[in-house]
Amino acid sequence: MMIHVSREGQQFGPYTQEDVQAYLAEGRLLATDLGWTEGSAEWVPLPQLVGGEVGASPPGQGIACPKCGA
Repeated sequence: MMIHVSREGQQFGPYTQEDVQAYLAEGRLLATDLGWTEGSAEWVPLPQLVGGEVGASPPGQGIACPKCGA
């Protein structure tokens, strides 16, 4: 499953489920970021797509793009 990520109107990815889980654990993606997979009707918070309880990082934490760091 490939996951597209949206934060504040910008879209990134797609990423594998494993990458999203790792980026959430590292704080590079936020629990408040939205994810979408092909065939899904709507964007949902990333933890709903990858399972597990991930606490939201404080505002301003993380980076916009896990692959390029921008």
